[in-house]
Amino acid sequence: VMALPAQEGMMAPPAEAGQGGSMMMSGAASRIIPFTDLSTARLLAAQGPTVLFFQASWCPTCRAAMKELEAGAGRLGNVLVLVVDYDRAGELKKRYGVTYQHTWVRIDAGGRKTEVWNGGGLDELLRRTGQ
Repeated sequence: VMALPAQEGMMAPPAEAGQGGSMMMSGAASRIIPFTDLSTARLLAAQGPTVLFFQASWCPTCRAAMKELEAGAGRLGNVLVLVVDYDRAGELKKRYGVTYQHTWVRIDAGGRKTEVWNGGGLDELLRRTGQ
């Protein structure tokens, strides 16, 4: 895994990491990774469907969605989920018009949003990405 410099909106390790809240990074779960920067996100989006998931560690529905994503990571196929720390992503939220946590933004290789939705979990993500 390549180390990337910290950027606006970078995901901090979850506070619950010791209690099963850590993001898995091996196998199918490697399709769920922390957002680092928009340049990297654009490169990844050029390789396949890429969705930014704006979540907050204090948000119960976000935590439930993350748990569901991690448990069902094998169903993601070629979809990549970049997890964005909602509380630290001021500029990124402005760019995509995100006004509250548990928001999903699908981007293209140019970093442009192609779809935005609020709420939902793995099934909604797969439906919206054609998986």
